Amino acid sequence: MSLSRKSAAKALRQAAVATVTVASMVGLAACSSGGEAGPETEGPTSTYPDRQITYIIPYDPGGATDTAGREFASQLGAELGGTVVPMNQAGGSGLVGVTAAVTAEPDGYTLGFGAPGAILIQPLVDDSIATASTDNYTPIALTGTGPFALLVGGDSEWNSLGDLVDYAKDHPGEVQIATTGGLAINTFVIHAFAAEAGIDVTPIPFDGSTEGQRALLGGQVQALVASASGVVGQVESGEMKALAVSGSEDFHDLPDTPTFDSDGYYVPFEGAYMTVAPKGLPDDVLQRILDATAVVLDNDAWKEWCAENGTTPKNLTGDALTNWIHEQQDALMPYLELVQGS
Repeated sequence: MSLSRKSAAKALRQAAVATVTVASMVGLAACSSGGEAGPETEGPTSTYPDRQITYIIPYDPGGATDTAGREFASQLGAELGGTVVPMNQAGGSGLVGVTAAVTAEPDGYTLGFGAPGAILIQPLVDDSIATASTDNYTPIALTGTGPFALLVGGDSEWNSLGDLVDYAKDHPGEVQIATTGGLAINTFVIHAFAAEAGIDVTPIPFDGSTEGQRALLGGQVQALVASASGVVGQVESGEMKALAVSGSEDFHDLPDTPTFDSDGYYVPFEGAYMTVAPKGLPDDVLQRILDATAVVLDNDAWKEWCAENGTTPKNLTGDALTNWIHEQQDALMPYLELVQGS
């Protein structure tokens, strides 16, 4: 799969915003305190929740997004005074699970972890999907962000980005890098790096980070791009080596790993944790979810979990979140054209 070289990358720098944070989102619903008004639907909601809430995570178990989704679901359930049960539903760069979440009965008993591919990217190329517009579903909150890491096996001959780049220049198209879907943020990290470095590499999509890790450790691919927080243990054990992390700041859980930027490659993309819900929730149910979410994100327990898991806590809801989604889509567009043209 051929990628544009350095000249194209420089043009992209000017077209994209200086910093892009993208990854998994928490979108439940826009609240009355700055968000879009909920529907006029009335119902017997004063006892909400009076049964189990399903929280759909659109990736396989075991990755960083799965871990973050499960932790948020647990804390949200505690705040609501009920039970929020995670359910994994992988496929389509997150679109399968996110679609199930946003097209569920709008009663507040199905919520979902907003995969960036399904929320930010795929709406740019397919206006028929359930998340084609933020008018079609209810964004609730951006709860945290974190960088991606470029990884190789612990026994790889590559010990730096320079080693990988040198090999790729001598072997165009031969370096295969695992990602979590063709239109996943991980894939944009790969293309942005390759464009900056002037190399040709081949992204190989998998349905989740866990599958990608297995492929790397099993020798099916030479490298992997995954959420940095989800691979700290593998790097510390020596199973994997982290060659770089995305974003402009060092990742404190991998202190010896440089950023792409520090090595001269502009790769701004980071992961983002969000939650989403169907459109049309009863007003009081929506407000209950939003209020509980705000408390969770302001609690020390969530902030401590983020600190322990390589995540920067966020608290963005309502119109601010909707605007953020649109801004990210504008910034992604130049890279989308690069991905599609490769």
